[in-house]
Amino acid sequence: MKQEFIDTLKIVTGEKPLSYYFAGFIFSLLAIILSLYLHSKERNKYSIATPIDYSWKFLMWDNSKRIFTGMIVMFLFFRLFDLSNVFLMVGLGFAVALGLDKLIQFLMENTDLMKFLKKDRTNYKS
Repeated sequence: MKQEFIDTLKIVTGEKPLSYYFAGFIFSLLAIILSLYLHSKERNKYSIATPIDYSWKFLMWDNSKRIFTGMIVMFLFFRLFDLSNVFLMVGLGFAVALGLDKLIQFLMENTDLMKFLKKDRTNYKS
């Protein structure tokens, strides 16, 4: 059983070390959060759908589906392409994660393709 799990893990990771994915996820997560933060600066403070005072907790809660989706796509990029060079990992990770988040944002605002990522703000507890 243990060997089967190890073999499965090797297939999933492409025999790349977990540290490779962990580093990639950190850079990707930073890029996604930066994108969300920059977009949140354009928000309407007086909208009934958002808090008047800026809240990191609300930002993360409100965009958790988007962050999760972005991380899944970034895993696929890190799995399919060899980004072992740290400059390539940081550069591509930031560019793709930032661009991907902007694409998700555009699709959410202008189409129904990303309807499952729409925000449900009725359950938020500050």
